[in-house]
Amino acid sequence: MEEAANRIVYANVPVVTLYPSKEELDRLDYRSKKELSGQVRIIEVPGADVCACCGTHVERTGEVGIIKCTGMIHYKGGVRISMQCGLEALMDYRVKQSQVTRISNLLSAKEEKVAEAVEKLKGEAAAKDIQIGELNRRLFQLMADRYEPSDQPLIVFEEQFTPAMIRQYCTLLYEQGKGRVVLVCTGSGESWQYAMGSSTEDMRAIGKTLNARLGGRGGGSALMIQGTFQADREAIIQAVKEL
Repeated sequence: MEEAANRIVYANVPVVTLYPSKEELDRLDYRSKKELSGQVRIIEVPGADVCACCGTHVERTGEVGIIKCTGMIHYKGGVRISMQCGLEALMDYRVKQSQVTRISNLLSAKEEKVAEAVEKLKGEAAAKDIQIGELNRRLFQLMADRYEPSDQPLIVFEEQFTPAMIRQYCTLLYEQGKGRVVLVCTGSGESWQYAMGSSTEDMRAIGKTLNARLGGRGGGSALMIQGTFQADREAIIQAVKEL
């Protein structure tokens, strides 16, 4: 479609405007979005299109300049096409070419090979994520071994953890029965991200109460909740113990 449209542009054919009579219109094969009455204006691009239109048109197709489709999505039973033409298409190409050149330099890859280089980098990152996940699992197990199983709450503050790490660590601790309720927090001062879980308690009810008391937000399932607390360490510890 894009190539065919550009061929018509390059051919620089004249755009024809017609005002057919009703009899001529009845014999004419043209596009229209709705039923028309009265005098109808027909725009014809020879070899490409014939449609009813009252809009502004160029005199020759070459005036349009290059046509570049940039996207297409399904919309209301049809499709919606995004496109650029003329100078806008040139500017769009310049921006994208600049990005390709930058990516090429960053990856030390030829411009025509940047997609392959990104796929390789993505694969390497995925392999590293798996390795990091396994190392974290081993580390968390060593850390968990410090605690004995207990029916009391276990509250752990690990300021260097990421939100994903506190969730993984919390899951390990409560599944191994290290606490009736296990709370793992990361952050500092009066801003903490938390993960809290239990194999015996409904965490949704507990989370609702703690969030209300500690200026928190978050939620989750009966087994685990995640969110944030806006309170200092001592207030968090006290609230969990009292609960």
